Amino acid sequence: MTTVLALDEITCGDHLIAAKHVLGAMKMIEEAGELELLGLNHLVRYVLYNLMFGKRLSEWDIDLHLASTLMTPDSILPTLIMPKHIPKQ
Repeated sequence: MTTVLALDEITCGDHLIAAKHVLGAMKMIEEAGELELLGLNHLVRYVLYNLMFGKRLSEWDIDLHLASTLMTPDSILPTLIMPKHIPKQ
């Protein structure tokens, strides 16, 4: 939910408040212990990744910047395993 609120704030042009919403998501991840324990699907992970590293919201808030140093892009959005090519028979 915090990622949806962050996207809404970006649409309205309020990047500082969007950063606060992402910080809330980071705190939830921290409280859970790790991202995998929350069971987030790939779409939510992609949105969080995009907010952190695509929109660079960590530059808008020092607390978010400090929290973002604990997470790498790979920890949010792990590389998807592509299926091996299966030749047609």
